[in-house]
Amino acid sequence: MIKSSSKSVKTPRIPSYRKKTVKTSSGIRSYAVVTFDRKDIVLGQWNTQASKQEYQRVIAEWLAAGKVSSKQDVITVSEICVDYTKASKKRYQDKDGNPTEEFKTVQRIMRLLRSNFGRTDASEFKALRFKAIRQIIAENGVSETKPAPICRYVVNKYCRHIIRAFKLAAENEKLSADNYQSMKAVETLRKGRTDARETDPIKPVSLETIEKTKQHLHGIAADMVRLQLLTAMRPGELCQLKPSCIDRSGDIWLFTPEHHKNEHRDQDRIVCIGQEAQDILRPYLLRDPNAFCFDPSEAVEQQRRKRNLERTTPSNQGNYQGKTKVKRNPKRQAGKCYTTRSYRRVIHRACDAAGIPRWSPNRIRKTAGTIIRKASGSLEASQAVLGHKSKSTTERFYAELDVSLAADVMRQIG
Repeated sequence: MIKSSSKSVKTPRIPSYRKKTVKTSSGIRSYAVVTFDRKDIVLGQWNTQASKQEYQRVIAEWLAAGKVSSKQDVITVSEICVDYTKASKKRYQDKDGNPTEEFKTVQRIMRLLRSNFGRTDASEFKALRFKAIRQIIAENGVSETKPAPICRYVVNKYCRHIIRAFKLAAENEKLSADNYQSMKAVETLRKGRTDARETDPIKPVSLETIEKTKQHLHGIAADMVRLQLLTAMRPGELCQLKPSCIDRSGDIWLFTPEHHKNEHRDQDRIVCIGQEAQDILRPYLLRDPNAFCFDPSEAVEQQRRKRNLERTTPSNQGNYQGKTKVKRNPKRQAGKCYTTRSYRRVIHRACDAAGIPRWSPNRIRKTAGTIIRKASGSLEASQAVLGHKSKSTTERFYAELDVSLAADVMRQIG
């Protein structure tokens, strides 16, 4: 028997009309779907005449053209989240291409949104579902390990990222602008009109509290606090201080940070360093021009020398210096420079040692802004030193009103 050399042409298997159940905040919903290339196309509600007619139309188109029109593709909330995360990775990065803390926040928000509404049709995610995810954020936050209620201001900040995600989808014509406009129409949480907790405004730290803290700080950390108080630098700017970034040609030195908060807005940042601050900084400039002025490893050596000088056991008894074996791979090592977190931890430990409430270094900047405004009698002077583009920012957050000036006026007019 002679076998035919020609191969039989197989008829393509027609995708079936299937049921897909999705759990939403309003309950369990059943959809009719058909799958092409591992991608579901929603036909409508399950077992309805309209969905069956849509199935017949889609299959006829597939058989005729061999593909399905992209207009039938369903965009899910997960796809919206993925697109926004990719766009945020480019937006929230420094000059070296490293992701900022804001990008990590975006990742947590998008992860929470996907876990609750990931399979939901993005076209159905509007005001009510937006309010539902906002309530979840207010009650549990966005942390997966430590869920806890967060304050009203942060809830509004996080929700703006969700709105931007749908705005990006509308901008790229992946979704109608109706979803974005619907969520934008939802009023933000207002003070006194929501159950979300309120936080006290961050006030300047008093000079008395700073002095008590400095008594329990080692030399480098104490100099950092003194320098920040005199220059009103941000903690991040202070930590990245290098000799090569300082122009010492004039009587007032000019420090230009390599990175700063508003660099993505094309704003320049120049910090003026006066004579008293120069005296503090001068010993830290005797190093490689591209090395960081404040080196944590030097702080560790200072602490070791201090403990050795304060030693009460005679040197010929007990452990002598260098006897303790150095670990090859210690879990914690001193970095090349302080970070905002390590700088804050040093201050918190000093506060605990002094027996006073903890405060963070960003409050020193507020104290400096208030001192400058009081000394100069001008809001513009405080604005210039702090490097703000708007007076309202300086007045609202960084330079408190001088009440004593108002008291003097009242004494004059009776």
